[in-house]
Amino acid sequence: MDSTRICLRAKCTNSHPAYRWPATWGPNFDWLPDQNQGGNLLETTQLMLLQAEGEKLRLLPAWPRGWDVQFKLHAPGRAVVQCVYRAGKLLKLEVSPKGRLKDVVLPDDMR
Repeated sequence: MDSTRICLRAKCTNSHPAYRWPATWGPNFDWLPDQNQGGNLLETTQLMLLQAEGEKLRLLPAWPRGWDVQFKLHAPGRAVVQCVYRAGKLLKLEVSPKGRLKDVVLPDDMR
């Protein structure tokens, strides 16, 4: 595992035990809890995994191809997208409701 993945994993799981929400850090320089840094990190990570553009659901648009990932994310239109991506292969893709599967856009190298 390279240092970028190690750092990303550590920061995404970092959380102050006194706070309910994940990636809520503190104490920091301005106030407690500091939801800016952790919230931005989690939102950016989610956008690397799934982007909604109109009706389209772009899967793994900015995820490094060498990184394994498993996730379940909610998207607009009451969609839920579950994915397992390992060793450069899409092993699982489930979309509910099933009618939204037609809206999923895969990267060119996964078609």
